[in-house]
Amino acid sequence: MRIIAALVTIAIFYSCDSTRESTKQDKSYEGLVPAMILDYSELDGCEYILTLNDGQKLQPIELPDEFASDSMRVLISYKFLDQPGICMTGRIIQLNAIVADPAYSK
Repeated sequence: MRIIAALVTIAIFYSCDSTRESTKQDKSYEGLVPAMILDYSELDGCEYILTLNDGQKLQPIELPDEFASDSMRVLISYKFLDQPGICMTGRIIQLNAIVADPAYSK
């Protein structure tokens, strides 16, 4: 009887282990930085700016249309470009990757 109880307990703990699936998902976002997209179109020469958690502003040279949404939270990877921007807000970047932040998805 104790063996059956032990096996049931182990089965319950094993089936409740959600870290296996979440670890798989988390690895797909490795190297991506959280950011928020902000609409700066009221300023001359500006469109959308990315703001990092530390307050740093980044100006992407190209933002895919599906991410042109004010206050949208995303995960990004990017590289800095050595070129001036018309917007005069933040450093110019080229996006290597951008995805909607699953922590804020509906």
